[in-house]
Amino acid sequence: MTTTLKRVIGLLLGTGSYALLTVLLAGCGGGSATETQQPAPPATTAATETTVACAVEVEVDSETRNIRVLEVCEAFECGKVLNPNNLRSQIEGAIVMGLGPALSEEMCFDDKRITNASFRSYRVPHFRDVPKIETILIDRPDLTSVGAGETPIIVVAPAIANAVFHATGQRLRDMPLKLA
Repeated sequence: MTTTLKRVIGLLLGTGSYALLTVLLAGCGGGSATETQQPAPPATTAATETTVACAVEVEVDSETRNIRVLEVCEAFECGKVLNPNNLRSQIEGAIVMGLGPALSEEMCFDDKRITNASFRSYRVPHFRDVPKIETILIDRPDLTSVGAGETPIIVVAPAIANAVFHATGQRLRDMPLKLA
């Protein structure tokens, strides 16, 4: 799929691919899309003035209904990029962190007691769950550098949910994302 995810995207059609419709090459941001897949305003956090966009390719098993993320491409703008290697690592870590609550992390209760209070029963992402990740850094030397932090996490779950919707026609609105 790559070539910088079709040069930062359009609408990817096929086996459950979804990409943001408004894209980032000149430092503008992409956002999520509505049910009719119309462009939305950029996902910008006011406190840090960063912009992030994410495209995801998923595979949905027709028998088990399990969702597997095959590839993630995320573009991120946080002003002037001072340390590209560190920023890229931060984004990749945020993507992996975002996979957990999106796909598997869930506290289960039975009579007011947590039933999965151990790492054996509380499912977090493992190395085998990590998809192919591509990051695109939007360097804006005309702006001051602002913190990257965990901002790249915010678009992972919505991008997965939209890819699942594109693949199955079923809209998922609760995390972890599970097909009925």
